[in-house]
Amino acid sequence: MEVSALDAPAAAPAAAAAAGAVAPVPAAPPAAAKPAAAPASPPAAPAPAPADTAKPAEAAPPAPEAAPVVPEAEKTAAQIACEKKKGIWAKAGAGNVRACVTYTGEGAKSCTSGTQCKGDCLARSGTCAPFQPLFGCNDILDDSGRRMTLCLD
Repeated sequence: MEVSALDAPAAAPAAAAAAGAVAPVPAAPPAAAKPAAAPASPPAAPAPAPADTAKPAEAAPPAPEAAPVVPEAEKTAAQIACEKKKGIWAKAGAGNVRACVTYTGEGAKSCTSGTQCKGDCLARSGTCAPFQPLFGCNDILDDSGRRMTLCLD
């Protein structure tokens, strides 16, 4: 397919220049008549607007702040002594009472009386308690090996 209409305007000035005629210089077309150049590739996302430095800091959304540091309650002498023994100062029972819970390191050791353990000898399993004191009601073996129920709240 041959398109002669597009070729004619380009050929006409060249033919007139070859004939020696002076072609009139056309005036610049108005800006609205100029076709806009298409961008090479469409932008992926609009660019963020630059921050306005003239705005006061209060206009910006507040940044999340860390929770205020609440001072820890004064430790009692009993709590300090417990922590020195590598114990855990824990809530004991239903009230607001706290006690020092320590690990005995004998959780798997078998026993037949309380004298064989740092803590209590558990009657059901025949092993030393893994920590002391034991809260609630527990069946233990006393120092003579007799079975008894010990209840601590």
